[in-house]
Amino acid sequence: DFSQELNLRTTCSYRVGPGRMDPHHAAVDTELPENVTKSSGSNRLTLWLLYAVCLVEGADTQLLPSTFRALEAGLGLTPQDLATLAMCQAAAACIAAPLFGILVDK
Repeated sequence: DFSQELNLRTTCSYRVGPGRMDPHHAAVDTELPENVTKSSGSNRLTLWLLYAVCLVEGADTQLLPSTFRALEAGLGLTPQDLATLAMCQAAAACIAAPLFGILVDK
């Protein structure tokens, strides 16, 4: 289970000796139980694809604000029109995100 693996990877134990705990000398416990497998190559590929999608989405989010001056000069839009356009883009993203999240979880 991915959530179990994630919880195991993020926990740290503070072991200094048998049965003794010392928070000043932390040792990260990297051993996983036998029922949890390590990440396979396909999981890494999926993670890198997710990084690529996030990179493109972040660049897409910046396209509208970077063209404001051209939209203002070329189409005669006012700053208030441009702000409304940016707000509509953000609102559409906020509305669509939960819907796509539900689709992904199915």
